[in-house]
Amino acid sequence: MNTSIINRSEINYEWSQTLTKRSGQETKVRTAPLISNCGLTADWVTDMTDDLFPSLSNRASKPTRQAMQAALLNIANGVSERAVHGQPSGFLCELSNTSKKVPKRYRDHDYSSNTMGAVLSALEAEGFLECHKGYRTKGYSSGLSTLWLPTHSAKQFLSALNEMLVIEFFRQDTETLWLKSRNGGLLDYKDDMLTNDMRLLLRNTNDLRACVNWYYRPQGAASDVPGLHIGEALIPIGKRDLTFKRQFNETFNKGGRFYGNVQQLSKQERATITMNGEPTTELDIKSLHPRMLYNMKGIAAPFDCYDIDGYDRETMKTVGLIALNAKSELSAVRALANSLSTTHEYARRAIEAFRLKHQPIAEFLFSSSWSMLQYQDSELAKDILSEAADEGIPVIPVHDSFISSTSHAQKLSGIIHKQYEKRFGFLPVVEPTLRPVCQSSAA
Repeated sequence: MNTSIINRSEINYEWSQTLTKRSGQETKVRTAPLISNCGLTADWVTDMTDDLFPSLSNRASKPTRQAMQAALLNIANGVSERAVHGQPSGFLCELSNTSKKVPKRYRDHDYSSNTMGAVLSALEAEGFLECHKGYRTKGYSSGLSTLWLPTHSAKQFLSALNEMLVIEFFRQDTETLWLKSRNGGLLDYKDDMLTNDMRLLLRNTNDLRACVNWYYRPQGAASDVPGLHIGEALIPIGKRDLTFKRQFNETFNKGGRFYGNVQQLSKQERATITMNGEPTTELDIKSLHPRMLYNMKGIAAPFDCYDIDGYDRETMKTVGLIALNAKSELSAVRALANSLSTTHEYARRAIEAFRLKHQPIAEFLFSSSWSMLQYQDSELAKDILSEAADEGIPVIPVHDSFISSTSHAQKLSGIIHKQYEKRFGFLPVVEPTLRPVCQSSAA
């Protein structure tokens, strides 16, 4: 059992726009990923379940209690995120009369979507939640999922508790190798040597990471809810937050990135991470995706692919991310304008500046290159994590950067240089600059 979990919120622009239109007032609302694999555990949780569902059969008792535990944890997380950011924060969950069938390997709880819907509706009736029903625009296959926001009554109730909030995970063993369909659904698959090898590496690196003590200092205001945010104190990073999975798309040669809750920490928070009491260093491969594209074509990349006259680096980084992910230039312009809160004309000029700067790789723009690029960077991460594990170095991967103790940083930098050059034929630019322990693998 843990007393904390990392589950951060982001501004939900679609719901913010919808609520602004409905209320006539500028509204910013945040949502965090729905927590479904764990929940709050305490006698009062059991009592609340019994009070709201007094006629449960023995068969329905366990899944309903789990759904209540998970719902209350999502409420507590929303209360905490609002305290940190000063904006309404909740979660998305459909009210559905049909349960989606999830392949057995992925199941991390015992309740159905119907049961969760019943629990959320009961908590809404009790004044703990405010429900904004989702909708689907005519002519579109997808729309907005139902938004649930914790109320002031929920905050008061949780703040009045004289005990720390304790979290219980519903399953001890969880699948770490995920395969998703084009529409985001979970796909089953037959295990073979490839999947077994990938899962073994995940287990080994997850176990190595769990063998040491990781702490970080959270940003933002302290929460009134016991056990969620503790001001300036360093708080432990739990084992589940350090457990990574690999997520592929449709086949095992698309996507494949490593995902873990600890990646939700901000860059400033990651800088406070300690490992067994020692400061850590985050080694970042500079402008990874454009660099990979240059190198895959046998061309040396610029030192910083996002250094473009007339624009700041963060803007160009966003331009590159969107232009490489988009299916068309028009969709890229729209996405960039929305991301930067700017005009379509400015977005168009910024994209053109990026294209002119990077003509050797311009063919990859507006071609949905993300799946190929993510697979390549995930395979690079796999090789780095594998060699680091062989050296006994615990590492937190953050896609294009790698975190470990400062005492391991020089050796880890050498591993990153070696594995990048082995895969792409060129040395990467890694920051902060350290003299690698490992020598170049190329002649």
